[in-house]
Amino acid sequence: MASLGRKKILYFVPVMTGVFCLFATGSVVGAEAIKLNPSVEQSLRQHPNVAEAKARVCQAIHRLGLDKARARPQVSLSISGGRQLIERVKGANGRPDDRGSAESGYIVHRSGLRVRDPSVDDDDISGAYKRDYRHRARNNIYDGTLTLRYNLVDWGQSNGAINAQKLRHLISRIEAENTLGDRSFQLLSIAINLSLFDRLLEVQQRVAEQIDLQVEAVNARVMAGAGRINDLREIKLLALDIEIETNKLLALRDQALESLEIEYGLNAQDVGHFLSVYLANRPTDLAYLAANETSRSRALRMQIETVRHEQRQIKGGRYMRIDAVFDGTVFDLADYEDEYELVGRLEFKMPLYDGGTSSAQLREAGWRSREYQSALSTHERKYGFEMTQNTNRFDDLHREIDEENFRLNELNERLNSLLARQGQTISSPMDLAGLQSTIGRTTKRLIELQIEQETIRARNLLLSETLVNVMRINLGENGC
Repeated sequence: MASLGRKKILYFVPVMTGVFCLFATGSVVGAEAIKLNPSVEQSLRQHPNVAEAKARVCQAIHRLGLDKARARPQVSLSISGGRQLIERVKGANGRPDDRGSAESGYIVHRSGLRVRDPSVDDDDISGAYKRDYRHRARNNIYDGTLTLRYNLVDWGQSNGAINAQKLRHLISRIEAENTLGDRSFQLLSIAINLSLFDRLLEVQQRVAEQIDLQVEAVNARVMAGAGRINDLREIKLLALDIEIETNKLLALRDQALESLEIEYGLNAQDVGHFLSVYLANRPTDLAYLAANETSRSRALRMQIETVRHEQRQIKGGRYMRIDAVFDGTVFDLADYEDEYELVGRLEFKMPLYDGGTSSAQLREAGWRSREYQSALSTHERKYGFEMTQNTNRFDDLHREIDEENFRLNELNERLNSLLARQGQTISSPMDLAGLQSTIGRTTKRLIELQIEQETIRARNLLLSETLVNVMRINLGENGC
């Protein structure tokens, strides 16, 4: 049994060393950047949140194009004309109007054009014929008009709208990149947790095997009459506790895999590859970025600048707008005889009273600007606090990891000493099982500390907006 015990104790050092190498020296191979598998990268890009953010980017692009189009010259074509289908208008005595000028008040020329007879008094004309029937003269005549309209003076309304929309497009782009970073961090957190569960389960399995050996030894001593029943019960309870903890870890691992499948459509091998790429590419030092340099801060400052452009638009709408308009008309397209005209005019439009609409809009924009300024201050405070907290916790974890390593070394020495005396003196299997269980808990604690440290490192990469660069992920083409 002594040789078997020595063989088992060798497990704890490789596990601890392997985990430490995995999470503490992953950047050694970072000189050659590893790229993600296309399927994993596509899963991130096609995530509903990322797709939604990219759709907002496309919307902003087309809104910008719309504002630019409105500022350009506007050209329109219109063709007007008509053909009389039926007419029934009576004269003064209720008879049809096709009799003569004495009754209808019109003279019909050979061309068919009806002209008002000046010699006929208005009292002798029927009520309907007192109206102007120009459509008879325009019957079956179609005119085409080409209109060019261009704004000369709008007091910066067009430029304000374009500049505001440019900023909104940049903001939407920043939000899309942040969304991709958030999804990447979520996937990385799942991968790190799965790695934690796998390593803890491995430790639990090894400890359970060692405890089972001690259970057999105690049971053999009890059967031989050299041991106590209480010792057997106590060591079986210790094995039961390990089994219960193992079942909890398995349940947590299954939940993480189910969440991974639902959220991203990936499996354990995919996130294992994702974690390997992260460990190979990530920097060793803790990432840091000043609060006022984050994309979120830039986006809020852009929001404030957008409000200023909107205020310029509102103020410009109070002044006179001047448009230049050119109308080119070609007469009688059906029987074209080289007759046309070109008319140029200036249109002046100025609102005199809007019921206080512009004042209300300016006040609303002012309060919106204050909202963004408050949001910027809040973000910088929260960001600075989290970065400071992460940095302090990262340093504390270094100290705790060193302490756990020192404690684990001491426990290993005690176990080796106990195993060395086992063949020379009478030793209690309960003491050996308890010490092995303590070494297992210490090893698991060390793994948990290293995992937590790596999670903080990943979180700081997200906060400093370098996680997507580490993972070699980009939004790709807009496809708008």
